[in-house]
Amino acid sequence: MTCHDPHAAPVSNTETPKTRRALLALVPIHTPSRQRHYILIDDIPHPWRLAFATALGERQRPILADRRPAAYAWDWRDWVMDRSWDLPDHVSLHCPRKNAASR
Repeated sequence: MTCHDPHAAPVSNTETPKTRRALLALVPIHTPSRQRHYILIDDIPHPWRLAFATALGERQRPILADRRPAAYAWDWRDWVMDRSWDLPDHVSLHCPRKNAASR
């Protein structure tokens, strides 16, 4: 069972790059064959779990056979490293086929 604190404030990414790299190292990246890399939300330590899940909002997520909540590894990395998800080239960086098909 996952415990969520409804009063948890968003985590500001004021941590040093060393701390950010350590946080990234704590969460295993799953690399199934023929699928995109993903992380399990439950593998993220508290308080970052709730903050990341909230920040994900309605973004696309991988659907696992066992229905565990997951996110794409690049979204996790970008969030930890405080990279903006709102840049126009975000989709083109991670979904080149979709972007090429829409042209």
